[in-house]
Amino acid sequence: MRISIKNITLIGMLSSILFALQYILQGIPNVELVSLLILVYTCVLKRKTLYIIAVFVLLEGFFYGFGIWFIGYLYIWFLLYLIARLLCKNHAPLEIHPLTWALASGAFGLGFGASFALISFFLGLASGGISGGLTSAFGYWVSGITFDLIHGISNFIVALFLFRPSYKVLNMLTKNYGQL
Repeated sequence: MRISIKNITLIGMLSSILFALQYILQGIPNVELVSLLILVYTCVLKRKTLYIIAVFVLLEGFFYGFGIWFIGYLYIWFLLYLIARLLCKNHAPLEIHPLTWALASGAFGLGFGASFALISFFLGLASGGISGGLTSAFGYWVSGITFDLIHGISNFIVALFLFRPSYKVLNMLTKNYGQL
């Protein structure tokens, strides 16, 4: 990626949109638009999305503090980026059925808590060996399964209805924005 004022501005603006939407929707447990936008950003902007995610994660850390949750944020959003890259690898995003995007986003939301349980596994592993790690991870995951279900269902619905229009708008805007 060429480092230019346009790219820096684009990365800053799109990272800010992720952060603002996350903040605005924080009162509704596990309903968010970040997953949708990372899918869309990845399909339109490709590798630039990595910078957007990095800035977003840092903003979250600065705003909410660098707690244990931050460790999960260091890998979870990049995992979604990889999922989107795999989906867009051989087909144009609009050629892919909307249900596929909805299923990918829904599965990501459903697995969000399980991904964070990995951190609990390592914390439990340090104090109680394999058994402690598994118990800790399982306890963490089960305690949040209701929220994971909400997260998965809301991600599914959001992506089902908003992926295509969001993709079309961002794709059009970046073409009008000029060579990036």
